[in-house]
Amino acid sequence: MHDIDGDPLFRSILHEATVDPATLGIILHGSRSVGMEDGESDYDVIRVLTEERFAARLAHGLPRGEVIWPENRKAELYVTSPSDLSGPATPDWFKRGLGTACVLLDKTGAVQALLDELTALPNDRLAEQTAELFDAYLNGFYRSLKAARRGNEVGARLEAAESLADLVQLLFALEGRIAPYHSRLPAVLDRLAAQGWEPGELQQRFLSILRTGGIRPQQELEERVERLLRDRGYGYVVEGWEGEIERVKAF
Repeated sequence: MHDIDGDPLFRSILHEATVDPATLGIILHGSRSVGMEDGESDYDVIRVLTEERFAARLAHGLPRGEVIWPENRKAELYVTSPSDLSGPATPDWFKRGLGTACVLLDKTGAVQALLDELTALPNDRLAEQTAELFDAYLNGFYRSLKAARRGNEVGARLEAAESLADLVQLLFALEGRIAPYHSRLPAVLDRLAAQGWEPGELQQRFLSILRTGGIRPQQELEERVERLLRDRGYGYVVEGWEGEIERVKAF
């Protein structure tokens, strides 16, 4: 995460929120929340208000969003409340952006609990969704290897890329979490270490496949993924392919 202590712009935002009794907390998201910012990066800030203060803002016609731009610095401040942020109007793409967010101010503990809830997959469909993502990954893997065997390089590479996109969602689903944006993955893939991945391993495997679309790197990754998913009770998904996955693994 970006070191904000010496930044007057963010320090002023945090101070104002700290002394305001109607502010419950501050969430930082975007590139600065994972230390991936550059000279053009702004601050993406969510200020969580009490329900009463937020309702009063809306009643007075005040906007949810505000851009603070002093001396060529920029902060995008989004104002909300717990029920507003967790409500049905919050789109899934926004929740993916919160997958790498961090809480910088939490006066009651409610803000961290809210963030955890927003980035968790619903328990009632978790097993079903995980199985669907595993099947989608296997489908891309299967199609990529078949295309590669036929000398169809563009097809093999594109199918491989799609399979990896499904795999990212799958691996985070195994932990009950929504997958973050792909552009944030270098900062968070090592959070999946409990699945048995070595530090930096997933990123290197992904890059090897994306750069070459090669058969062998995909087969090696699939072997690891399949063992993991069988251990977690999803072996029936592979069995449903009736030997087709085993066939392409032998290419």
